[in-house]
Amino acid sequence: MKILELRFQNLNSLYGEWCIDFTAPEYEDNGIFALVGPTGAGKSTILDAICLALYGATPRLGRITKSGNEILSRQAGECYAEVTFSSQAGRFRCHWSHSKARKSVTGKLQEPKHEIADADTGKVLESKKSLVLGIIEAKTGMDFDRFTRSMLLAQGGFDSFLKANSEEKSKILEQITGTGIYSDISVAVHERTREEKQRLQQLQQQLSGIALLSDEELNTAQHKVIELEQQMTQTQQQLGQWQQSLSAYQQQIQLQGELNSYQAELNQHHEQQDFFQRLQQRIEAGQRAATLHSLYQNITALRQRQTGLTQEQWRLANLKPSLQEAATTANDQLQHKEAALVALRRRFAESEPLWQQVRELDYQLQTQQASLAAKYTRVETLRATVAQSQEQLSEQQQHRDKLHQAQQHARDYLREHQADQRLVQELAAIEGRYQHWSEDNQRIQAQEQWLARARHDVSLANQQLEQAQQQYHLAQQQLQSELSKLNEWQQQLDQLLAGKLVREYRAEKDRYEQEAYYLRRIESLEQQRQKLKDGDPCPLCGALEHPYAHGQIPAVDAVMAQLQIVTELLAKADLLEQQITAQKAKVEQAQQSVYAGEKHVLQNQSLVAERQALLAQGEETQHQLQRQQQQATQRLLAELSAWGISQLQQDAATALEPLKERQRLWLAAEDNLRYSEQQQHQLHAQIERLCATLEANRQALGELEQELQLDQQRLGTLQQQRFTLFQERCPEQERNSQQQEMQNAEQALVQARAAKERAHGDLARLETQLEAVEQQQQQVVSELEDAAVRWQQGLADRQFKDESAYLAASIEANELAALQQQHHGYELRQQELATMMADRRSRLQALIEQLQDEVSQDQLESQVAEANQQMEQLREQIAQLKVSLQQHEANLVKVQSQQAALEAQQRECQRWDHLHSLIGSADGKKYRNFAQGLTFELMVAHANRQLERMSDRYLLVRDEQAPLELNIIDNYQAGDIRSTKNLSGGESFIISLALALGLSKMSSRKVRVDSLFLDEGFGTLDEDALEVALDTLASLHEEEKLIGIISHVSALKERISTQIRISPNQGGRSVVQGPGCSRE
Repeated sequence: MKILELRFQNLNSLYGEWCIDFTAPEYEDNGIFALVGPTGAGKSTILDAICLALYGATPRLGRITKSGNEILSRQAGECYAEVTFSSQAGRFRCHWSHSKARKSVTGKLQEPKHEIADADTGKVLESKKSLVLGIIEAKTGMDFDRFTRSMLLAQGGFDSFLKANSEEKSKILEQITGTGIYSDISVAVHERTREEKQRLQQLQQQLSGIALLSDEELNTAQHKVIELEQQMTQTQQQLGQWQQSLSAYQQQIQLQGELNSYQAELNQHHEQQDFFQRLQQRIEAGQRAATLHSLYQNITALRQRQTGLTQEQWRLANLKPSLQEAATTANDQLQHKEAALVALRRRFAESEPLWQQVRELDYQLQTQQASLAAKYTRVETLRATVAQSQEQLSEQQQHRDKLHQAQQHARDYLREHQADQRLVQELAAIEGRYQHWSEDNQRIQAQEQWLARARHDVSLANQQLEQAQQQYHLAQQQLQSELSKLNEWQQQLDQLLAGKLVREYRAEKDRYEQEAYYLRRIESLEQQRQKLKDGDPCPLCGALEHPYAHGQIPAVDAVMAQLQIVTELLAKADLLEQQITAQKAKVEQAQQSVYAGEKHVLQNQSLVAERQALLAQGEETQHQLQRQQQQATQRLLAELSAWGISQLQQDAATALEPLKERQRLWLAAEDNLRYSEQQQHQLHAQIERLCATLEANRQALGELEQELQLDQQRLGTLQQQRFTLFQERCPEQERNSQQQEMQNAEQALVQARAAKERAHGDLARLETQLEAVEQQQQQVVSELEDAAVRWQQGLADRQFKDESAYLAASIEANELAALQQQHHGYELRQQELATMMADRRSRLQALIEQLQDEVSQDQLESQVAEANQQMEQLREQIAQLKVSLQQHEANLVKVQSQQAALEAQQRECQRWDHLHSLIGSADGKKYRNFAQGLTFELMVAHANRQLERMSDRYLLVRDEQAPLELNIIDNYQAGDIRSTKNLSGGESFIISLALALGLSKMSSRKVRVDSLFLDEGFGTLDEDALEVALDTLASLHEEEKLIGIISHVSALKERISTQIRISPNQGGRSVVQGPGCSRE
């Protein structure tokens, strides 16, 4: 992180708006600069502005809130701080502001405002005050405490990192170096190890739940499938032959039905023969009429044209008289308009000289009236100015008297309250100490609340421990109960099986079933057994001996009885095995509950011990805080007793309100006195100016009133002349009126001429149209006579008696085509029916001859139904056996897969167990502590390299007992190891400076320290140590770091060429000067 620019306004003695650009060439070239100036000028305020802009707090005052703002400049209504910085996340601008109501000096403080924006685009990232600090911490990688311990070492706090405890150092190192990931890794390893163990248990449970067939059961099922498939093949062949014969019967019925259907349709066609003959005659007449279609259209068109021309000739003849009358009227109107226009032009020429004379008089009157109005305005303005000046003079004299009284009142107050002048200088320090006392009280109260919560937490942890122990005992009792049930069911199963295995009973059951099957088969082959003779081979099995040929067949009932006993025993065994399997799951669940309960008890025991230790530590801290607060209370009361305050209150603002009021009244009296004196001098000069202005305005007013009377007399003379000549009329209006009349007459004349031309044109066009229509009428009559002759000849040639006969026979083209298509379809369908009936008769005769030697159709259907039923039974038996075999194969593959997965998961668990033993833990401390130790050791190595440049006496080493604590090896005392708590001021500064430089060397993907600010501390060094420290800081310029130093040491100010000088002026105000510094 590097500070690029700082802007601020009205902070302590730095009034106004200021800007410091740290990218100026002087800072880039040297890399180190000094903030110099006398005590109280405002050097530390520059660093306060940086802290305010980033975190809304300062190292000296803490967080600035609505309740108090001691950094706001006196007599100012608002302040702000803005810093632009760069980090590994980008360039950003933070803005903090605080103002009083309406930005008034006497207004109440409002809530501060805080925002962060992208410096390149100007986009505001966050403006909600409660969220801005989180965004800033994410972008900088540091909160306020870590910023003031690693990047900005404020006055009196340069050794804060050195004195920080292990936990605080760990947080700073974690954010600067990015080692927080090691804690996440440790927790992730712990969780992954637990997940891998759970996965291993799941695989073991899945493997134990897969069942397989025995070898004997597998062979029996396979032989049974082969035998059933052979039976099904034989049955299927016989079924195919029967189905072919049955299909022939069905085809015979179908062919006979089709033959009957075709014969019925053919009979229907014969019935419609008369209709289609009439249809043929209609088509022939329509075809003859179609040849006369063009002649009929021609004569019809000529008749229609003759009728239209006759009507048009009659219309034009009726229109001609009205057009002749309109032409005569237009000639008369044109002559009248011409005479009127001549008269109007003569009158306009006679009136023009009079109008010109009247216009000249009107111009003189207008000029005289404008001049008179302007003078009236000037007179009224001068009168108002004189009255206003008299009123202002009176007010200024009264104000002068009031200022004199205010001056006297302010002098009396300052003389009577001379003691309050000390509050101006001392109240801020008093309020700071009072605020610290109040904050300590709040910390004590907060500690009391924390102790109450801690005691409650201890009590709650003890209750949780008792509950966990009770749950653990209940889980143990539940486990014993489930184990007892499991043993009981296992004993029942052992008694039932009588020392045998379940698969032995299943094999025995299969043997009884096979034996029963063979016995039933033997019973069904009675006739075949009687034909057997000893010595001849059996046609079924090939045996030469036939013990069952003449009776002596074993009884089937005895075998079935044994089979029933074995079946019932297996059913009971299967039920017990299911219960045992379910009970094992319950036992395993109970064991898990016992393990979880034991773990819960251990966790709660650890939690109780941890909370009790925290409670004891908190009580000891509370006792220390109370002792310190008692001492602070005594010191504060001793200081406040001089100002009449004998009792302390929790709220510092309320307690010190009387002193603030006294301070405010004193400052107000000073300001009032100074203000009244300035106002008195200004009023004296204003009164003199008002008197001179009043006298000059009175003189000018008298002269202007005399000129006004003369202008009024001249105006009256001109008005009389104008009235005599033209009275009140307006020459321009009369001239415009006559011009408008002439324009209207000219337009009327133009319109009359156009109307005359239109009337004569309409009459000529009408006569032309009438002549053309008569010629067309004669031509149409001649064409119509020729067409009538051709039409009558055409009717005679096509055998039509007259035109009405032609119209009756005429058919539209699309209707004629439809009739032709209908007739053609009728003839084509007759041919198709004859062909299909001949085909069906020949095929039917062939089928009848084929089925003469076959059995009846009913017998075939019965045989097919029995064969289908037998096939269905065989398919069901084969499907059941194949499903059992397929399930066996699938389970076998599952077992092999599960065993491989189980072995792989065991290896994976061993690998994660080994990693967990090295870095895994539930809270992440195991790996984090290891990484923090390495990080701290690296930071110490960086710090020692910086320390070696400054002094060969000291060497930093880690404490063996506390990995994040430091000790010092003093080479000047024979390598004696010293505690950092036993260092002098100069030694502490050198060690703290080396640590700060070492921290700046440490960087990660989140945090990089490229700016370092040091406030005081150099005064504890001798000249040699100071020179070495400055050389060390200057060498950081090679790493592009910017170092800012505040100090009063003269040698340091002479050694650093780049300086920002803060110079105090009158009135407690300071000025900032230096490279990149400007006032807005």
